[in-house]
Amino acid sequence: MVAHTALSIPRRAKRRIIPLLLLLLQLGDISHAQVAIGQWQDHFSYNTARHLAVSKDYIFTAYTNAAAIFNRSDGIIERLSKATGLSDAGISTIGYDPTTKSLVIAYTNSNIDILQHDVVYNISDLRRATAAGDKAIYDVAFHRRKAYLATGIGILVIDLDRQEIETTCYLGTEGTPEPVYSVAVSNTRLYAATAKGLYSIDASSRYPNITSLWQHDDSTLLSNRSIALIRAQNNDLILLAETTNPSVREVYRLATQGIVMIDSGDVQSVQCCADLTTVTKTDRVRVFRNDNTLQREVSSFLYGDMTVHDAVDLGDGTLLVAHDWAGTFLLAENGELTSINPKGNVSDNVYGLTAFNNTVYLAPGGKNTTNANMWIPANVFSYNNNEWNQLQNRDLLANVADILQVAVDPTDPSHIAAAAWGYGIIEIRDNKVVAFHNAENTNGAIQKYWVGSWSAVQYFCI
Repeated sequence: MVAHTALSIPRRAKRRIIPLLLLLLQLGDISHAQVAIGQWQDHFSYNTARHLAVSKDYIFTAYTNAAAIFNRSDGIIERLSKATGLSDAGISTIGYDPTTKSLVIAYTNSNIDILQHDVVYNISDLRRATAAGDKAIYDVAFHRRKAYLATGIGILVIDLDRQEIETTCYLGTEGTPEPVYSVAVSNTRLYAATAKGLYSIDASSRYPNITSLWQHDDSTLLSNRSIALIRAQNNDLILLAETTNPSVREVYRLATQGIVMIDSGDVQSVQCCADLTTVTKTDRVRVFRNDNTLQREVSSFLYGDMTVHDAVDLGDGTLLVAHDWAGTFLLAENGELTSINPKGNVSDNVYGLTAFNNTVYLAPGGKNTTNANMWIPANVFSYNNNEWNQLQNRDLLANVADILQVAVDPTDPSHIAAAAWGYGIIEIRDNKVVAFHNAENTNGAIQKYWVGSWSAVQYFCI
């Protein structure tokens, strides 16, 4: 019998989230008030929504570097970022426990925040652990006032009342670390998804850290398949299984009557709400009933294709969508769209900043340490009066990338120039591209810059 205690001595940090009214005043959602001296405000992009969590009263969204809470009763949106009290940026997953009213935020660097009643409790044990290997946090589930985090070393059990790690469950041979990709509680059992199949233990067990108490599923056709995701729905389990084709995953329903495949393809996520299962693919969302029949399929919306990371059918005909470039929105059955995104910048890419009068200009391009292009689409973002804007006719720059610097004409602030690495100088007036200058049309005034080899010629624009 092999047992393990908690990952390390529990350690937490505590900080208070900026009150909502002050937060909204600062960020300009309801006012043009200036941020007070000594206080920070975030300018993250809220266009790429990645993960969703839903409760009766709130919708939680994880973006690339921040999160947001949408109040379903009054429509107020609250931002969460390092500027408002979070410990980190770069969110890997989120989850909400309605019993303890706890929002768990896991980061790509293995840091963990728990938001309870406007207070953030930080748990950094996993991030600080010196053990080599995978420390990623993949998923979170809740049961009896505890959070179960699926990680690259096993399952972290967090006591949400004490805001600390209670124990760590290692599922590898002889209690060694083994990646767990997802967790769920159903039929009084706690389930773990691994590369070796499905494991489970009595959810009320006082000793989930004893490896020998975990039972491997040997009874289904998925007994030795790699399981990427588990979701509990009533008394059933919804499983996302890997295949030999990296671009194809299979969705199964495991019920008392047996196991059946309900969908397959490039599945990104699976969510269960009420009696519906929402399967998110890279280009569409499909919703299935309990009898595995298809209720709804959405492949486009008002502004374009369904390039989606996560989605949930809320059970009332409304589809909640975490979109790759349109943020978070609610989509009714008649196609009506309601955005629930905070205001923010168009992109999180930042290479250069230029300030002139009351406007800040942002160059979102990039180049690597060997001065090669990063191939970030050409654009210029400007911030004025608490609003971010971008170039209106940027389609003219479809073949241009990596703007690194912006200069403003001091005699005419509506006239600016932007330097694109490897391309030339873009002339802009009133937020529209009016001309493009390079070595060919300036008689060599813009000189070429040699980088590394004859094949890496770039235009050095200053």
